Amino acid sequence: PDATIVGSGDIFDPADTLDLMKRTGLDGFVVARGAIGNPWIFRDLRCVWENRPVPPPPDLTEQRLVILEHFEHILKDYPEKKAVRIFRKFFAGYLRRHPKRKPALLALMKAKTRAEVETALDTWYTDPCPNE
Repeated sequence: PDATIVGSGDIFDPADTLDLMKRTGLDGFVVARGAIGNPWIFRDLRCVWENRPVPPPPDLTEQRLVILEHFEHILKDYPEKKAVRIFRKFFAGYLRRHPKRKPALLALMKAKTRAEVETALDTWYTDPCPNE
């Protein structure tokens, strides 16, 4: 019978999707974990599929703005301290692109309030190498 077959899992690099579709004959795919901390994957996928150049990765300023926007959405649905705890799981994903990933992640994981998250983001996304 006719069926739509959709693949899921391990979509982290937009360029790999073309090969995946050709190799497997899938009708589509789902981006799941590949989007955690990397919402730009959808922009990049569209470029790949439209045979256009993929833009350069986002700089720290753009990353900071997107992280703050995401955090604001969480804050709308949860009390502040719970929102901070929930958002911790996203920090690691966003920080994959950061030049000083480990100390920046440590600073964000220590944050307990909105102000502390914002201070850590300001510190690590304005000057990626503070105290150096």
